[in-house]
Amino acid sequence: MKRVAVYFNEHSSNANLGTWRRELSEALYRYKVEFKSPLGLDMLSKELKRDVQNGVDSIIGIGGDGTANLMAQEIAGGKIKMFFIPAGTANDLCNQLKVTGDINDLVNIFKTESTLTMDVITINDSKMLTNGGVGLPNVVAERINRYRHTLPGFKRAMKFIGGKIYSMMLGLELITGRYQLYEFNVSSEQLPISGKNLRCPMILVNNQAVLGNSFRIAPETSNNDGHYNVTIFTHKSKLSLLKCIFSVKVMGIIPHSDPNFHSFETSALKIESLSGTMVFFGDGEQLTESTIFNIGIEHKNLELITKSDNPSETECGIPLDAVSRL
Repeated sequence: MKRVAVYFNEHSSNANLGTWRRELSEALYRYKVEFKSPLGLDMLSKELKRDVQNGVDSIIGIGGDGTANLMAQEIAGGKIKMFFIPAGTANDLCNQLKVTGDINDLVNIFKTESTLTMDVITINDSKMLTNGGVGLPNVVAERINRYRHTLPGFKRAMKFIGGKIYSMMLGLELITGRYQLYEFNVSSEQLPISGKNLRCPMILVNNQAVLGNSFRIAPETSNNDGHYNVTIFTHKSKLSLLKCIFSVKVMGIIPHSDPNFHSFETSALKIESLSGTMVFFGDGEQLTESTIFNIGIEHKNLELITKSDNPSETECGIPLDAVSRL
């Protein structure tokens, strides 16, 4: 009998532990299933290490991109197959893998055990699976977290808006917030511009095509080819950046003719902040804080159970039927 450990993040936007436990217990009756809801990062790390040592066959994570990220810190590089069920806000990883649908769809995907071995991006000592960056992305994330804790009903609204909340809050930040330019030294063999003393509002690092559920910033990027995409925005005004974002978000056009838009593929990047200590935001979490970010890649280092077609070559699915019906 195959052993499966199911990890549940009860703080996810669409969390319902009782429902998931009942549905999965019934659907996976031929498996030996153990449900876990660790309290705190230390307990999560300890439980995952125990499962790795005990050689469980598969681990299922129920949550958002942050949950997937936390689990990948311990699982990447090992032999355990991972399966993530979308129950967060953006669910970028699951949407890229087309792991969506109702409970029957999800169980069928899991049972087929069709896998993709994906790349894992490293930022100093942290790992990242989807997309992230420095500058404006972290400002937007801090605003969302602040509203989540201070505005009544905001968390419930996030449940229904889903990943589009990031695009909405980005627009709100650009319209109402202070436009800040950060100074960086950026180095990479593939860098298409001079990377010395760059002044820009944000730098994005992308391991897949779509960020925030609908912002298709890196359409040619694959999460298993040994490279990742870097997008540098050097726009000096809100208006010029808004035009660039409108082109990507609304028109679906990558603005290669924009002289302040720089996009390239690489496997090694160094970002040095000349504006002091900064936070690198990725997978929906604040991953690490530093003045220097050394960004690399671990090629095909995490085995994920996904649909049988190649998810890196398909359009991203957006529906969250699995959570809206539970």
